[in-house]
Amino acid sequence: MTGSIGQFPASINREPASGRRTAAHCGSPIVSGICAHARMERPQKGKGSSVEKKGYWIAHVDVSDPEAYKRYITANAAAFRKFGGRFLVRGGPGETMEGRFRARTVIIEFKDYATALACYRSPEYMDALAQRKGASIGDLKVVEGYDGPQPADG
Repeated sequence: MTGSIGQFPASINREPASGRRTAAHCGSPIVSGICAHARMERPQKGKGSSVEKKGYWIAHVDVSDPEAYKRYITANAAAFRKFGGRFLVRGGPGETMEGRFRARTVIIEFKDYATALACYRSPEYMDALAQRKGASIGDLKVVEGYDGPQPADG
């Protein structure tokens, strides 16, 4: 079997007795389709590593009291600043293609899922949330990002 292993074009050898797969170019074991050399060179993902999946807040909101909602926006800045929240979508035009959504969509990115959860549960955000009560109704979900294979990866 030939192909590309990580960054290295390589052949894969299979030991007849054990079925163990090794890269022909270096003899390293193949794990999840990648030889040890390529694995060491690419950033590792997951818990305890330097590369973590991002965390996101995805909110759909109907604002009933725009003046009170402005106070919420002012108040939530303290929590987002403290936890590094970054707006990817903040209202703006949109078209519902399927299903039902509220009038306003907001997507906020955090460095990781744990930080996104911590921001929501923080005293700073709870203070802001009190400002939002009665000014809007909404749906909010905190989700972990995805960094696996993509269709464009081929």
